[in-house]
Amino acid sequence: QCQYKIRDDSVRPRHFLGADNVDEIEAILLDREGHSLHEFIDGDEPLRPIIDFDLPQEVLDTIEPKLTRKE
Repeated sequence: QCQYKIRDDSVRPRHFLGADNVDEIEAILLDREGHSLHEFIDGDEPLRPIIDFDLPQEVLDTIEPKLTRKE
């Protein structure tokens, strides 16, 4: 089972919302902007960013395979 933390960059200090399934992740991301998705690997390991939903379009254009805002 994967566990994820979604970081809210619009709040200081940063606020993390927990999610452990696709439905929870989608609900959080649909409701908010300014979030990054982090995979929670182990309690002693730092959070690893795996998706940054606020990348500028120029950065998205350089990623292979191509990503769009909808992805």
